[in-house]
Amino acid sequence: MIPDGNGGARVGKEQGRDNGPLFFSLVSGALLLACIALSSGCLSSPQPGSIAVASEPAGAMVYLGGIPVGTAPLEIPNLTPGDYMLLFRKTGYGDREVTVTVTAGNCTSVTARYPSLETPIPTPTPTPLVTVIPTTPTLPFVTVTPEPGSLSLRSFPSGASVTVNGVAMGTTPVVIRNLTPGTYHVRYSLVGWDDYDSVLSVSSGQMMTEDATLRQ
Repeated sequence: MIPDGNGGARVGKEQGRDNGPLFFSLVSGALLLACIALSSGCLSSPQPGSIAVASEPAGAMVYLGGIPVGTAPLEIPNLTPGDYMLLFRKTGYGDREVTVTVTAGNCTSVTARYPSLETPIPTPTPTPLVTVIPTTPTLPFVTVTPEPGSLSLRSFPSGASVTVNGVAMGTTPVVIRNLTPGTYHVRYSLVGWDDYDSVLSVSSGQMMTEDATLRQ
């Protein structure tokens, strides 16, 4: 009990009854602010976005954050708004990196275009035609000695002296052997008769015969 000014007492419950409306007002205000925050979306997560991916030429493998997500063209859904790095990779072409910004509730389109890195095949240079001349083997020098020939000389009348190239060879009839093939000057001489001259050719391995008729 609380003494009053008149020497009496006042029960404290009456004081609590006086503060009740203020407490109710404070609680109501807090609830109202929470409802406003929820209705305004301050406590909700942002709506996801997506990326529509294409490549020229098509068929490039697409990597998002280093993880393969498929081959272009394709769509990557349910992405939190923000910046993403896309890597495009295709055999025969260079890698391409593209930065894409995803916004809430929107689909962002991106196309990667890149030239081919295929190495051109060089045109072969024609090889000049080389003619190979076979080398003739060197043979040892061989001297072939021709086979000798001979002369068979006769005269009318017989008994004439015979010279061959000025060398006396006897009297007719006479056979002169072992002559080197070639031309020889033959003279027949007999006392009382005119000399008889002739030129004879001797062939290899052959006998040349001559019958000389002398004149007076």
